[in-house]
Amino acid sequence: MSHSPAGSGLEIPQEELRALLRRSADWAADHLAAVPEGPVRPHFPEEQARLLESGALDEAPRSPEAVVDDILDLIAPYPLGNGHPAFFGWVISPPAPIGIAADLIASAVNANVGVGDHALSRLERGALRQVRGLLGLSPAGEGVLTSGGSMANLLCLTAALRSVLPAEDAPGALTAREYVFYQSSETHACVARAVRMLGGTLRTIPVGPDLALDTDELRTAIEKDRADGLRPAVVASTLGTVGTGAVDDLVTIGAICAEYGLWHHGDGSYGALWSAVPRARALFAGMDTLDSVTVDPHKSLNVPIDCGVALMRGQGLRAAFSMLPTYLHHDDDRPWLNEYSVELTRSGNRVLKLWSVLRMLGRRGVIGLLEHHLDVARHLAASVTAHPSMRLVADAKLSTVCFVYEGCDSKELARRVTAAGRALIATVDIPGPDGPLTALRACLCNYRTTTEHVDVLVSEIERAAASLAAESK
Repeated sequence: MSHSPAGSGLEIPQEELRALLRRSADWAADHLAAVPEGPVRPHFPEEQARLLESGALDEAPRSPEAVVDDILDLIAPYPLGNGHPAFFGWVISPPAPIGIAADLIASAVNANVGVGDHALSRLERGALRQVRGLLGLSPAGEGVLTSGGSMANLLCLTAALRSVLPAEDAPGALTAREYVFYQSSETHACVARAVRMLGGTLRTIPVGPDLALDTDELRTAIEKDRADGLRPAVVASTLGTVGTGAVDDLVTIGAICAEYGLWHHGDGSYGALWSAVPRARALFAGMDTLDSVTVDPHKSLNVPIDCGVALMRGQGLRAAFSMLPTYLHHDDDRPWLNEYSVELTRSGNRVLKLWSVLRMLGRRGVIGLLEHHLDVARHLAASVTAHPSMRLVADAKLSTVCFVYEGCDSKELARRVTAAGRALIATVDIPGPDGPLTALRACLCNYRTTTEHVDVLVSEIERAAASLAAESK
């Protein structure tokens, strides 16, 4: 007499599973082929949205085929739109096809990279060395993959604070609140969020005309905090702001940090990878002296979400996060990767997606992809400069282009362009001597985006501006 296992409700016969996987793979390939020809963001019916968030769980089970039907009919047709080559709204890239294949295989393996010594845990260490090599950093030092820049920055800043905190019972020990972190007014919000979680004090330093951190103001703030009995601890520089692509002066900030004994962290989630490109390398002078740096391969490298990187020049992560209960004791000759992060359970999908993209491109291919993003951004900047009614409002150093259409409200232009469906663009507030200026902001990080898609964006902005002008008469 045979007995079904308790979890038999999850089992799918081999041939049925093959059919489901083939169907899913066929859909994915068809979807990638069709995306450029459709609207940037397909209409998402309100009744469909309410159905998906209702949370109602059926009492009876469904067949695997019915579940896939629901995925393909009710969910997959309504994406954010970042797969479309005319999606310019935010720093969100499309998935590299090789990463999709890697994601499937990694899901089948379902390894926890946080524990044990196995192929994917070794691969993560190797992929981290590859990223270091692209950035021109020493292969030494700790590192770990994360869900993205927010988590990577949190890990690095935690390690930074942990490195300066004395033992809790040390005479005259300061509280976390008395340790000061410094950022620019253009720093990504995840840094402020991390400092809030850590309990530190955050100083926001104004930017100069180049929209990078004002180093004179930084020095003044550090000296004032020291005089007030606080402990300046960390400066978080930005290697490519998400607002305009500005890069902080790493050399000068690094010298200030060395002079006053601060940890120098770099949020390179958006921009750091461009240090691998010869024509952009000078922007990142001093990056090799950073105590820690973050990178987001799921941005400019088009690795499928999610994939971030936290890197140390030396040590810090393990000291901040390693906690080994008895059930995690092991005899391996190296620490497990969970000791470098807040996560014990860590997906192997991240590393296999990242490694597959790097393996397919090689160094030359990575540089070529990053140069492509720069080239398309330069085309947009040139189109704006040549246009009689458009004006650049920030130097397009990386792949972000910020501009205005004279006499038109940028937010309304963005709304109309997006509603038309042929392109999607967002806005950003740019600081200036007369207060913030709201500008159109296009970020180019899609391997499929061409100059033709940029020309579509420009024509859609012209169309929206004309409709606004007609309505005002």
